[in-house]
Amino acid sequence: MNSQKKELIRVSNLKKSFAINKGWRRKNAQEVKAVDDVSFSIFEGETLGLVGESGCGKSTTGRLILQLLAPTAGTVSFDGHDLTKLSKHDLWRRRRDLQLIFQDPYSALNPRMTINDSLNEPLKAYGENSKNRKKTINQLIDAVGIPSQYLNRYPHEFSGGQLQRIGIARALALKPKFVVADEPVASLDMSIQAQILNLMTDLQKEFNYTYLFISHDLSVIDYMSNHIGVMYLGKMVELADRDSLYRTPLHPYTQALLSAIPIADPNRAKNKIMLKGEIPSPVDPPSGCRFRTRCPFAKDICATKNPEWVELEKDHYVACHIVQEARQ
Repeated sequence: MNSQKKELIRVSNLKKSFAINKGWRRKNAQEVKAVDDVSFSIFEGETLGLVGESGCGKSTTGRLILQLLAPTAGTVSFDGHDLTKLSKHDLWRRRRDLQLIFQDPYSALNPRMTINDSLNEPLKAYGENSKNRKKTINQLIDAVGIPSQYLNRYPHEFSGGQLQRIGIARALALKPKFVVADEPVASLDMSIQAQILNLMTDLQKEFNYTYLFISHDLSVIDYMSNHIGVMYLGKMVELADRDSLYRTPLHPYTQALLSAIPIADPNRAKNKIMLKGEIPSPVDPPSGCRFRTRCPFAKDICATKNPEWVELEKDHYVACHIVQEARQ
């Protein structure tokens, strides 16, 4: 991908399986492959958008990068250091550079702590003195557009949009290099969504933050991202820069997702691709290509062989037998 910028995050062959049990005697244990052999890079100062239907593994991928979940296999490299091999102490030291913005602003903050206390907490944990903490909190609260006189209020005294701004301030309190934004505007009204997205882009330009932006909304992903990865049932099926993905989507699943974006023009017709059937169970995914049971172009090879992850165009990767055969 972008060779002119510094690679901050490298995810290589990342896997995460969760064991589940059937029956009260816990026999016949099964596995859910929530993330299955996912690889990508994120460059400093850029945003990788991760999109897909609910349950595809987006949020799990974000938590694996932050080491909030331990991977079953694979590596996560941050600034040249493999996070999966660090000791607990070394990982704790690195965590100030790796932060998370939660999806639900109402449950992300402790209801019994004032906003000032919530913002103070990470700064205290990493040894900032009281003078620096006060200065940092005032700068943060000003940057996200919350009046400083509100610092001694509790979360229930704020609207959802204000709470999300406070959540962003807390995530940025330690001046991290990398932030995972897990559906940060999904629970907000459209007008508030625009404010939060503009705030995040403005802060990124000012402080050179690097984001992994997780969403199921392709319009939001389009606005926020430099590169976009598309996931389906634990697999990455396509990865490209934003313009290439929207201009020439290669994977049938990506094409179907993009066709569902509404156009604000009643006189312009759009061919919407309707996918048949339901998303298969992650406990028992289809053999071969996981998308084949819903793909309108599936062939026999799709049922027997897992498609390879191939760069078909410059910086445009896809895992699809049909597309790869067409390009040969």
